[in-house]
Amino acid sequence: MTTVSLILPMPPSVNRIWRNAGKRVIKSPEYDKWILRSGFALIAQNPREIEGWYSLKIFVPAKMRGDIDNRIKAISDLLVNHGIVEDDKMAWNVHISRCKNVEKDSVQIIVHPYTATDLSVGDVVQSVTMKTPHSDAEAA
Repeated sequence: MTTVSLILPMPPSVNRIWRNAGKRVIKSPEYDKWILRSGFALIAQNPREIEGWYSLKIFVPAKMRGDIDNRIKAISDLLVNHGIVEDDKMAWNVHISRCKNVEKDSVQIIVHPYTATDLSVGDVVQSVTMKTPHSDAEAA
């Protein structure tokens, strides 16, 4: 199984990647800089392409400030733009967490083809009957 492991600069928050320019929405200068820096870092690591459904794991520094989930979109788009994955809609699952071993101002990314052993919450939920607090009372 092909696994891609990358270390990239920390992306800007999704709240800071787009800017209004009159009636248009454009990429912010900060996002443009990150795309360029991360693109060079990605190319230098010579990653392989992942075909089809994939699992994405993102690790950010343990002491990172801000919401960790605001970093996912920029990373997903970068992977698509560099041909690592064909489309971010092919992500079967995405996991992001803090990690003590990730250096400040960087992220570690692991991408691999989705397999049946990559259970997601959706897979588990399908096999569980969910009840609301009132479902028993309504049935009576």
